[in-house]
Amino acid sequence: MSRPLSPELSLAAACCRWPFDGAAGEAIGAAVDRWIDWDLFEGVVRRNRIVPLVNHALSRSGAEVPAPLRQRLSDGAHVAGTQALLMARESLRLQNAFDAAGIPLMIVKGAPLAMLAYGELGMKESWDIDLLVTPEDAPGAIELLAQQDYVSDLPNIPAERLKGFLTYSKEVQFHRGGMTAELHWRLSDNPRLLESVSAQARGQYVAIPGGRLRTLADEELFAYLCVHGTAHNWSRLKWLADLGAMLGRRTPDEIAQLYDAARACSVGRCAAVALLLCRRLLGLALPERLALALEQDRVARMLVQNALAGLAYRKGTFELRPYTWPWVRMMTAQFFVGSGGAHGLHQLRTVWNSPGDRAQVALPRGFEFGYHLLRVPLWLGRVSRRTWAALGRSSLS
Repeated sequence: MSRPLSPELSLAAACCRWPFDGAAGEAIGAAVDRWIDWDLFEGVVRRNRIVPLVNHALSRSGAEVPAPLRQRLSDGAHVAGTQALLMARESLRLQNAFDAAGIPLMIVKGAPLAMLAYGELGMKESWDIDLLVTPEDAPGAIELLAQQDYVSDLPNIPAERLKGFLTYSKEVQFHRGGMTAELHWRLSDNPRLLESVSAQARGQYVAIPGGRLRTLADEELFAYLCVHGTAHNWSRLKWLADLGAMLGRRTPDEIAQLYDAARACSVGRCAAVALLLCRRLLGLALPERLALALEQDRVARMLVQNALAGLAYRKGTFELRPYTWPWVRMMTAQFFVGSGGAHGLHQLRTVWNSPGDRAQVALPRGFEFGYHLLRVPLWLGRVSRRTWAALGRSSLS
């Protein structure tokens, strides 16, 4: 039996129900009837990046909200809507640049998901543009983004060792002014997950103001969203809200079909966790047969409880950091999202191989095994540097 969520988290989750209907209004009313710490509630909303959804839901519900908070939510929703429009236009510009260079590209999440889930851009709060290319096209994509005046977070490594980074990593961030683009050549750290989903998988075009963006087809997109959220232990309500809104436009039978497709992609447990959380927090209606089957998966139920505990950690306003308790729980959970020993071995390999270390350590041909001897000292060095930096910040404050 899970502990009940705090009144503030319960209200935040109720505001994420989409589309807004009588049931959503009742959920918000029931949450507001409990005593709400409005300052804490605002902290929960901002950390979970759901300002536009909360502003919309509270306005529609007629709930009594302190006037200063209502104004801040309105202002925040306006800023998020403006940023969403700018990011949609930049997504279209980048898609055109990749098309001109002959590099297959899909825009995942972001503007296409906003349109598919909410029918408008402004309800989804985003901070980056997710670009998906094939592993073979990753070097060319990195070069193309540099030509577009984007500066990468890529470690300072020689070109001949770039292959090592690309093998053991799945993404790198790029920045241009106030815009961030995240280039993916895989969609999961564990290569066994979503093996069949790539930039050359089935896709669809989604209309946005000014053009159309290419993204994954519904079944592949659903599978990816489930894997992405579960990989992060669903530590932000926004990821669940986006998925719930996408599913809220579908019938229970269509949801069951999406789940079956996820199982065919070997990510059925990730989908099970996502659907159980959507039902628990967002009131998503599931076919009775499917709901019973999901509830019988003891590991999926455990992962759901793990996610709820992570959301509630430090009253829901805590930003997840490495080596904290929720981070340890998140990392441990990844060994259970797949089935069989092969998944565990691949997850262990994923954790053991640090992309930055693999790229930085220059080992002669035939002596690559030396990385395994250096892995622990390199990790201890990173932890020591992070600890000293934290102590330095504490002494200055």
